[in-house]
Amino acid sequence: MARALACHGPASLEALTRYAYDDVPEARLGVAARSALAHLLKLEGEGRAEQRAGEWMARQP
Repeated sequence: MARALACHGPASLEALTRYAYDDVPEARLGVAARSALAHLLKLEGEGRAEQRAGEWMARQP
């Protein structure tokens, strides 16, 4: 998820999910989005990501 965020951010959760899980069938994207959100929240807790106005972005060290 950190790589998708660095390459495609700032982006919405939906867009990042599609980038990071591009091999997941459409019917499974809801589950993939929950996994992506968990990763993003972990990155946010580590100070490596932030969310503003519904878009996630990498934070600079």
